[in-house]
Amino acid sequence: MKKLFFGLAFLIAASTAFAQNTVIPNEGLSVRYSPEQIQEWVENYPQKIEILNFELQNGFEIIEMTDGKIQDLHPLYLMNYKTKSQGEIVEAIEDGNFNLFNYQYDRKQKTDTYYRIGNTNQVLKIISSQKLVKRFNKSRNYEK
Repeated sequence: MKKLFFGLAFLIAASTAFAQNTVIPNEGLSVRYSPEQIQEWVENYPQKIEILNFELQNGFEIIEMTDGKIQDLHPLYLMNYKTKSQGEIVEAIEDGNFNLFNYQYDRKQKTDTYYRIGNTNQVLKIISSQKLVKRFNKSRNYEK
């Protein structure tokens, strides 16, 4: 009976430790990646999931711009990454329901990139790769 108890206790402790190390992918990843690809990363490259999750939450800002320069910006387009086809120009962004992977954008290494959202004063600011990596590392206490 003691062996059974200790065996169950070990299994519970092991599964709890495993569950704490398991990275849960953001649902928004499925817009761009197949379930098989996401599962492979969860099992073999969990840091990739961490980085993509971070990008979905922190890789952009939606800002207001009131000067005339907004008309000089490229418009924001929808994008279907599974079929690799560009969609229509985005006219508005719904509050609280934004998934970066629904849109076509370019992330530059050193400079932020800006996209006009319809005929609004809103602009999608894509954070540069350098800044994004710095923010990710800081959030994980890799750098101070």
